[in-house]
Amino acid sequence: MQRAVMMITEQQRRKLNDIAKREHVSVAEINRRAIDQYFDFSSEQLKALDVMADCLGDSNKRAEKALAEAEAELSKTLKHLRKRKS
Repeated sequence: MQRAVMMITEQQRRKLNDIAKREHVSVAEINRRAIDQYFDFSSEQLKALDVMADCLGDSNKRAEKALAEAEAELSKTLKHLRKRKS
């Protein structure tokens, strides 16, 4: 085996630690498994995953926009109801 150094976020590190604890293996073993799984995908599968990830990202953006619009409408409605109550 060869040593490899990776830069990851704190959130990624926490996730790796959680998985390693749950699986009763080292973080390095989780990394090796993830790399092996990645290479098990065909190029077509990887392209499909990229398309799905893009679709999910777009969907999340639309959902965030819709939620912001709904929150704005709710705020208007609450303001209106408070005025009527006074």
